[in-house]
Amino acid sequence: MSRVKVTRLANGLRVAVDEMPEVESASLGIWVACGTRHESAELNGMAHMLEHMAFKGTRTRSARAIAEEIENVGGSLNAYTGREITAYHASVLKEDTGAASGGVRKARLAGGLVVAQISLSLLLLICSGLLIRSFLKAQGLNPGFNGHNVLIMSYGTFTVGFSDSTGVEFSRQLIEELRTTPGVESVAVTNRVPLGFGESTSVKPEGYVPRANESMETDDAVVSPNYFRTMEIPLVKGRDFTSEDTIKTQHVVIVSEAFVNRYWPNQQAIGKKLFSDLPKEWLTVVGVARDIKVNGLNESPTPFVYIPLYQFYDSDLTVAVRTSGDPLAYRKAIEEKIHWLNSDLNVSDVTTLEFREQIGSIGQRIAGTFVVIFGLLALVLATVGIYGVTAYTTRQRTHEIDVRMALALPGRMCCASC
Repeated sequence: MSRVKVTRLANGLRVAVDEMPEVESASLGIWVACGTRHESAELNGMAHMLEHMAFKGTRTRSARAIAEEIENVGGSLNAYTGREITAYHASVLKEDTGAASGGVRKARLAGGLVVAQISLSLLLLICSGLLIRSFLKAQGLNPGFNGHNVLIMSYGTFTVGFSDSTGVEFSRQLIEELRTTPGVESVAVTNRVPLGFGESTSVKPEGYVPRANESMETDDAVVSPNYFRTMEIPLVKGRDFTSEDTIKTQHVVIVSEAFVNRYWPNQQAIGKKLFSDLPKEWLTVVGVARDIKVNGLNESPTPFVYIPLYQFYDSDLTVAVRTSGDPLAYRKAIEEKIHWLNSDLNVSDVTTLEFREQIGSIGQRIAGTFVVIFGLLALVLATVGIYGVTAYTTRQRTHEIDVRMALALPGRMCCASC
């Protein structure tokens, strides 16, 4: 018994429907009872030309729009001209029959969403990569000194009744005594270590005319000989302080590169003088030191002056000891020698310069940790987003891909038979 149902419409068109449950596709065909045998000699080829004309688009859809709608669901659209008829036919998989009528707007919207998702994901990937790179770069910042294997401990001589002269002599003895300790490479005394609290002095550099309302306050430190060696701060010009720089000799000072660049650009700094309100006298520059991070690791180079301890004594001091191994392992031996020299001296704030450096960068470390976390989260979200969009797009065309691979069809299946 035939399964074909034929219906005649009011306009005379006949519609034939054949349901085939075992077939996984849906096909639509239009047969026009006019073929090549109906052509006159003058109109030879007209039927074939009219067949092709149907693929040039309509008033509401272009040929490209028609092709995209069919291809978006992996369907095919074709036509042929015979002697008796001209036929147009289209086929799609049965589960895509609704999608085939969704229109090109839906397909373009889906394509636009895919492009937007991939674009945003790539932007997220780039931003997260830059953030992570910036964090790693910040971790590798050079503070200008080497805090590794440096033990620092503070002491005050005012409470034990030292005068400036006896305080200077005690500092000399302390440095000499600690230098003989096995494993100690260098010793220095200062009233300020890098990334620590300190004071400033108002300066008047020789030959420099301050601008209106310009602040001349400059960070300073009082240091003993071997301070630059202990901290491993390079001297780019001139000399270090020595034990010969005493209250009776020419009063000297060492300045930083930033100091020279600000007050004496393109000039020879060695031999110039500057007035400081700390000693309240003119000092002669004998050296230029490499810039260091004074108050924080993220700061720009700032002017800095170093004043010799043996000429201008300070009673609140910190001894810095560079060792060949773990500096905390030398703590007991160093404290014993300090108390051997003066049992009444109180030692406090025992730590390492490396730990002080870590404390000074705690803000950057916390911020950097969040940067890395959010950067990695962005990478994960971007990866999942791109994968999801790609998987969705691929799934939408899985049937088409399977059919094309099985039939070895070309990339574009919307064409007219010749």
